[in-house]
Amino acid sequence: MFDSLLSYRKENSSLLKKQILEGSIAHSLLFSGPVFSGKMSLAIETARTLSCAQEGLESCNCSSCKSFKYLSVPNMIILSDRDHEVRINAFLAMFEEMQSERSKRMLINSIRIALMGYHEAFVDKQDTKNSALFALANDIDILLIDLEQAVIEQSGGIIKELKKTLTPLLQAKRPAVSIDNVRGSAKWTANTAFAQQKRFIILENIENSTIGANNSLLKLLEEPPADTYIILLSSHPKRLLPTILSRVQHHEMKPITVEEKKAIFSNVLYADATHYQSIEEFIYLKGGIPLKELDQGADVFISSVRDATPIESMQLISIINLVDTPFALSYFFEKIHRALQEYILSQSISIKRVKIIEDEMRQSASKARVYNQQFSVLLETLYYRLVRIV
Repeated sequence: MFDSLLSYRKENSSLLKKQILEGSIAHSLLFSGPVFSGKMSLAIETARTLSCAQEGLESCNCSSCKSFKYLSVPNMIILSDRDHEVRINAFLAMFEEMQSERSKRMLINSIRIALMGYHEAFVDKQDTKNSALFALANDIDILLIDLEQAVIEQSGGIIKELKKTLTPLLQAKRPAVSIDNVRGSAKWTANTAFAQQKRFIILENIENSTIGANNSLLKLLEEPPADTYIILLSSHPKRLLPTILSRVQHHEMKPITVEEKKAIFSNVLYADATHYQSIEEFIYLKGGIPLKELDQGADVFISSVRDATPIESMQLISIINLVDTPFALSYFFEKIHRALQEYILSQSISIKRVKIIEDEMRQSASKARVYNQQFSVLLETLYYRLVRIV
């Protein structure tokens, strides 16, 4: 997430570095924790430390550590279905406001994580439909190299071109952790160019992957390639298959504390922490997401289901129209999940009804990914189904 975030997540990073030095770190790892708790930063820092020629020193300037500065790392691939567009828009806004080397690095790295989904490991010569997107990803990477080398005061033209070129790539819907991509990752590890290097496969939000991808991943975990580290990231580890959980070394990241939040806002984001409830809220507001309206819509939606009081058609349409991106849907569902937990604590709904609602939400989200369903249709169908069965 942020290049210096791990300075504030010392418990996890210190344990991992200790295991690396002792040689006790596993080749298959799981980092779990809430969104924006630093899982991706921890995974990348783990890969950097393992690759480092000087035992992972933070100030190291070896060739491997240099490549990690802007994530131009040939021996690492990342598959992620995170809200790339929102995050990149937020970092674009931050760079234009701050005009600093740190904000430039955060912007470049957020884009490179998105570009990893178009790595050569995932190129299918028969996939003519997406061939233009892979070419576009290459063009964007060239722009990022120009931005790395540019004087900040003279980077305006590159930023303008980046915005224009990024739009079609970020709006394209490509599955992240699919069966073909997991298989492509396994084949990539056999690349002879990495004969003397460790390789890293980072799979984010693994709980959202398909059954086929999970089965393929299980095979990869059972027979890991030599000198390869597989790092899984999950916000909901309980949703993972027990067979996958049994084959990984699990590192749980706790929610960011009030003290850590203040330090991150002050020293990384250069913003007033008192104006934001969380890092998540800061990034999403910077990315142009109407959080207040989504919060209110989720409250009305789930209250209606709980109390069996129908929403007026015009209000329902307004709520549905807010949920127009993968991120908005994910955020909307997460708000409903939190509301349901509060309902359980207040005993205003039974655990049985909560289970039904969450199962229906999970199935709806899964169908949307598989069948590329419009979010408005998904949410409207889900609402009327919940009203009928709950």
